[in-house]
Amino acid sequence: MATGVSLDWGGILLMSLGAQWYILFNVIAGASAIPNDLREAAANLRLPRILWWRKLILPAIFASYVTGGITAPAGRGTLDRRRRSSATARPRSPPPGSARTSRRPPAAATPRTS
Repeated sequence: MATGVSLDWGGILLMSLGAQWYILFNVIAGASAIPNDLREAAANLRLPRILWWRKLILPAIFASYVTGGITAPAGRGTLDRRRRSSATARPRSPPPGSARTSRRPPAAATPRTS
C-alpha cells in the first residue's frame, strides 16, 4: 500500500512508536526540568505560542528526546535477550545437598606422595 511517505520518515516514525515509553518518560523529565524563571520570562514577554515552543520548549526537551532514543534500543535488546534466554533455557540443576541431586558416591581420596 503506497502512502507517499518516504522510507526514511516512515522508519523514523516506526522507531519512535516502538521506543515511545523510553522517549516519553525522558521527554517528561526534560520538560519538567525547564526552570520556572524561563517560563515566567516567556510569559512576561508574551511570546506567541509558536515562539514559545520553538525557542523554549523544543530546545529544552531535545536532549531528553535523544537520550530516550538512545536508551530505547538498549532496553529492547535487554528484553529480547531475556525472552530468548527464557525460551531456550535448560532446566537448572538443583542446589547441592537437595533431595533431587544425583546420589553418586564421593570420589575416593588418592594418597599424596611427596
